[in-house]
Amino acid sequence: MTVVAKADDWDIHALPEQYTTLKLDILLDENESDAIRRGVIPDDMGEKWFCYFDNNTLYQHRSWSGHCIDVIEFVAEGNQLRAVSAKVNRDASQYGNTDDAEDVTRITEMLGWLYQQ
Repeated sequence: MTVVAKADDWDIHALPEQYTTLKLDILLDENESDAIRRGVIPDDMGEKWFCYFDNNTLYQHRSWSGHCIDVIEFVAEGNQLRAVSAKVNRDASQYGNTDDAEDVTRITEMLGWLYQQ
């Protein structure tokens, strides 16, 4: 049985008021899209991320603190998903990066990690 992560599966906090919005254009194939829709529930604290998908939006939280780091908006294209934008945490007490290009790279890599789970 496939487990699908939901918001109440983890102790999480909403994205803070300090965030930036980044433009994305990442098309995922059907298998990748299915994996993104399942999200990830960490098996142990060694896994750094809790991610869940709701209403064409992927929420990515640090597993240790529950802080929301990214809220990624998708549009459906048939059975595929296209990431079109991301709100990225800019509260320095929760997330230290401020480089937009680095965040786009990290988000792209994390999407790859998610669909390998």
